[in-house]
Amino acid sequence: MRFDIEIYLITSTLVSAFTFIYITFTLLLSSVKKGKKTHTQEVNVSGNVTAVIPVYNENISLFKKVIQSVKREKIKFIVVGDGVSEPYKSIVENEDGTFVSIKKGGKRKAIKEGIKFVKTPYVLLLDSDTILPQGGVKRLISAIQGKVVAVSPEIKIIRGKSKLAYYSSEVVQLLRRITYKALSIFGSVLTLNGQCIVARTDIIKPFILSKEYDEVRFFRFSTILGDDRQLTDYIYKSGMKVEIVEDVIVKTRAPDNVSTFFKQLTRWYRANNFFMFKEIFDGSIFKKGVFYAFSLIYWNTLPLLIIVSDLTFIEIMLRHLFLHPRILARIWEDPAHAIYFLIIRRIGGFMHTPYVDPSFVYRHIDPFYFEFFMLHNLMGELSSLASSIMLLMIFVHFRKNIKGFILGLSAFPLMFFAEIIATFTVLKKKWGSR
Repeated sequence: MRFDIEIYLITSTLVSAFTFIYITFTLLLSSVKKGKKTHTQEVNVSGNVTAVIPVYNENISLFKKVIQSVKREKIKFIVVGDGVSEPYKSIVENEDGTFVSIKKGGKRKAIKEGIKFVKTPYVLLLDSDTILPQGGVKRLISAIQGKVVAVSPEIKIIRGKSKLAYYSSEVVQLLRRITYKALSIFGSVLTLNGQCIVARTDIIKPFILSKEYDEVRFFRFSTILGDDRQLTDYIYKSGMKVEIVEDVIVKTRAPDNVSTFFKQLTRWYRANNFFMFKEIFDGSIFKKGVFYAFSLIYWNTLPLLIIVSDLTFIEIMLRHLFLHPRILARIWEDPAHAIYFLIIRRIGGFMHTPYVDPSFVYRHIDPFYFEFFMLHNLMGELSSLASSIMLLMIFVHFRKNIKGFILGLSAFPLMFFAEIIATFTVLKKKWGSR
């Protein structure tokens, strides 16, 4: 069998098969209705909860709303200025909060400094752009019982300056929410939502104050990204659990431009890649369930498989065009059919297109591989069907806003290229956190 066709068939079949399996199981599992948990624990949040809020060059108007939402919960709050002071200091102190200023060192350092002042049984780690719902803290704490020692709410994206960044963020958050619901069926949570985490102070404070929290190490490499992911893994490794509380929804602002959103995606994927390699080597990836392991590997290997598949496909096409120049004339005469053939049907269309000798595939695929070739075509059709269902679900989400749906689809190429960049920079020793 010709080597380039063999590589294409293998990689494109894997892409189609993995995509079909992932989308199918994600949609099915996320639709399973779990019994609603009854949270009987009643906690008087006043005097029992302290919020730690790192801030760095946050939008002033939004920051005021965040502080007001925290004060409304009647809890103590400490704001750590990560290399910044005014006007944040005045805003915090006018609302009877505590402001601590440190030299710029990133989110981890700010959280570590702030938690030193926490003396209450529970701590709320809150981003400076995340608005709490009224009564949200009490409902989150009521979910902390038994082995569950830390919880996060669901996230709702609110519009920033860029419509494209906003709708793309909304699509990413929708896909993330569906995936988390599917994983929760097996008792797994990929990561607590770093925008808002409520936890038992006695569990997470010693860890955050430890040297281990300063960075995540993997052999000689390290990263300061993924503090929420690291905290989640620490809790699971300690024999305890975390939970996403679906009936509590906090609001966080979308990035103000596409460039910032793209950088945010790249940071997330770098952290995901780093933790995937780390969890594979220490064996912890399989302790959270087969679907968790499959999902993590799928997210992080799909872009590379697509690149290999597409580059090989282009090579096959160009080689065939050079061998059969008359095909160019036919493509020129009927470009619509050519586009359909090249983009939709791909190699599967070789047996049905007037541009190529129908015996092309048979001449280059050994009989032993022909069944695999037919499997490749079947997986392609199933993957297309599953992807169409996923797009329909996104469309239903935006059903009253067609423009938002169209703009939101930009999330897919942005995610793809962010994952590619993250993959090829995953072994950088240090990354900035902002």
